[in-house]
Amino acid sequence: MAVVAIGWFAYRNDQPRELPVPAASANPADGGVRSEELITRVRLLPTPEELIPPRDCAAPRNWLIPDRDRASTLSLLTLTLRDPALVAAMEPHLSCGTGPGCTIRPPIELIESLPAPARSRLYGVLNNIDTNPQAEDAFRRPVAAGPFSAIVGLPPEARPLMDRLTWQQGGVPTFSDFAVVCSRLPTEASRRAFVRAMLTRRTTDVSLRIDSPGAIDRIVAGFPDGAQPAIRAQLVAARGAGDSTIALAALMPEWARIHVGTFPAASEAWTNCFWTALRFIDPTPSPPVPDAELWGAMVEREFVRVREDYRFGDILVLRDGSGRRTHAATWLLAGYLFTKDGMGSLMPWRVASLDDLLNGFPTTVTMEFWRRRPAS
Repeated sequence: MAVVAIGWFAYRNDQPRELPVPAASANPADGGVRSEELITRVRLLPTPEELIPPRDCAAPRNWLIPDRDRASTLSLLTLTLRDPALVAAMEPHLSCGTGPGCTIRPPIELIESLPAPARSRLYGVLNNIDTNPQAEDAFRRPVAAGPFSAIVGLPPEARPLMDRLTWQQGGVPTFSDFAVVCSRLPTEASRRAFVRAMLTRRTTDVSLRIDSPGAIDRIVAGFPDGAQPAIRAQLVAARGAGDSTIALAALMPEWARIHVGTFPAASEAWTNCFWTALRFIDPTPSPPVPDAELWGAMVEREFVRVREDYRFGDILVLRDGSGRRTHAATWLLAGYLFTKDGMGSLMPWRVASLDDLLNGFPTTVTMEFWRRRPAS
């Protein structure tokens, strides 16, 4: 699976690449919805207590470097750390077997001491191994949201550590040193509060103004032709009832409307972004998606690529530099999407802006939009 949730909150990533420019005006039709007709509010989605993993967050994690012997691993450390003293401090904690592959288990104090540029270079390499904490436990935060220390609910002792341990991946602030922070927190309650705060996700509540001249026409234009009469009737009825706005969620299909802003039940933990993108537009559930490539082959058979005039329900596919599909989400209106950012119960269904979505997938190089072929 191209996008997975393994540890606390994980994405599978490759070497960071420059993000495509997510131009807000790239879709002139986009329903023609004007920015002044949007009302948005970011809302936190605290993880339900029963979903918080029982794992001891203070337990140290090994850093794995496969396919390298001791000499080449030291060369890698020299290249990324760029400080002979740091390399010398790291060397006693390096162990290599007789075959390829080495492990580093540095002490907490050494991890804390890494300068931000060196941390970013080294962690950017370690992130390529799915089982390293730099991949499994990687959290990303949009620059506009402020530093990690601004996360609501963090224990006070964690805040300065979060800033010191932040590293950059493709220009996106990233944090992955759970064990360091947890080992510095004084109580089990504070460690659990830290985990709970870090697992909290964000969704965006979007409402559309329908009382300005032409507003209903602009909204309707952002929907597929076949859906436009029903959407127009819904909007006209809302305005006739005296409403000046309508929630974007109210225009979603029933399944998406019920699930947005919620976490999957245990029976739904297998759901991922690819399944979700199909479920949004299908009235009946589809079977689990076996892998991203088979899903992609099905999309290419049953959907048509669109390059402009994106409509409500179109599927956005993100690809990395190797061409691998890393994520899929559903286009709504005005640059907002319906998404589930990975597999597992810790990943809620939510609404995100395109900028927000791309910040979570820093390896993105290309974006594609797909629309289901009309029934023949």
